[in-house]
Amino acid sequence: MAQVVAFLPKLNQDLPLPLWALNLGACAAICFGAFCCQDTVMMSADNFQRLWERYEESGTGAQVRAAIREGFDEIGPYDTKEQKARLLQIVLGNKDLGGESSTPE
Repeated sequence: MAQVVAFLPKLNQDLPLPLWALNLGACAAICFGAFCCQDTVMMSADNFQRLWERYEESGTGAQVRAAIREGFDEIGPYDTKEQKARLLQIVLGNKDLGGESSTPE
C-alpha cells in the first residue's frame, strides 16, 4: 500500500485532488487492459511498472489527465450517466498506450 501512496502524486501530477480517483481508475483500466492483451499469465509488480512507464512515456498519461481536467469539474457529481460515459470514452480512446502495441518488451 505504501508503494501506491507514493505513486499517486507522480500519477496525478497537477490534477486537483477531487479528480485523482478518476485518473487513477482510468490509468488502472488502461494498464490492466493492456496487460490482458499479453501472453503473461501472472501480473508482477515489475510488469505493472513497465506498463505504467509505457503509459507515461507514450504520452497517454498526459492525454488522460488533460481529458479528465477538461471533462470533469472539481465539484462533481461524477456518477451521472453522462459522466460515466465520458470517463469510458476517455479510457477507450487511450487504451492503446499512445497508439503502440500494448505489450511491453
